[in-house]
Amino acid sequence: MRPHMTRSLGILAVLGVVVAGVVAFGVAPREVTQGTVQRIMYVHVPAIGVAYLAFIFVFVASIAYLWTRVPEADHAAHAAAEVGVLFLGVNIA
Repeated sequence: MRPHMTRSLGILAVLGVVVAGVVAFGVAPREVTQGTVQRIMYVHVPAIGVAYLAFIFVFVASIAYLWTRVPEADHAAHAAAEVGVLFLGVNIA
């Protein structure tokens, strides 16, 4: 990927996280029963979904590597595993 494209995607990702945080914790109304504690669902549920998706991708890419021995499949599985661990860390924190 080109360096300017990587930088642009990084800036857009940070902007998206900031906007989502402002909307989730500042704009969305409090839930009647649970109050402010319920807002953790705005972070927790999408993060665990991304982690599950990353580990499913790891499984598929690992099977593809074992079947074809194409090194790119192994590299993709490794990268997806890092993303999955990162998002699981977000959930644990």
